[in-house]
Amino acid sequence: DGALSTALADRDGAALILPASQTLSATVRIGGAVAEADLTTGTVPGSVFTLAPTSIVTQTGRLAGFNGVGTIVNQGTVQATVQGGAFQVGPSLVLNNTGTIGVGNGDFTTIGSLANAGRVSVVTGGVLTLQGYTASPAGRLNETNATLNLLGPLTLPALNTVSRSGGIVSLG
Repeated sequence: DGALSTALADRDGAALILPASQTLSATVRIGGAVAEADLTTGTVPGSVFTLAPTSIVTQTGRLAGFNGVGTIVNQGTVQATVQGGAFQVGPSLVLNNTGTIGVGNGDFTTIGSLANAGRVSVVTGGVLTLQGYTASPAGRLNETNATLNLLGPLTLPALNTVSRSGGIVSLG
């Protein structure tokens, strides 16, 4: 299946370029203090890259994200929890989540397009902005004492997957 074994992009301006139609099974730390460090899918439109169920992507520096074009399928875990950090999924990517995404601790996360069939949690001081959001009935988007901004077109079925406990949920 073309599985990759390990990867590390944990410094300013670093990029781990992910080949299309591959699966990554690894623990990956990404983030820079001054310049963004990214997992990048490249420039092939329509490409799909998969983070396996065993993959853990953790933001370790202030600036991090996913970049490129196509689709990233997250079957594993993505954590954006750096105080004052910024994690961005580029506007030319669709993040198809069947795994877990966590945002918290004052991290500001922006996702251009999220298709959610997994679990997304925004907790204590985290800020998650979704510029496009669709969800299957199995998908869950939980906000607890944080901020969730749902921008762009939304459907009632997608809104039915959202739960709030304290904090702010805004529709825009």
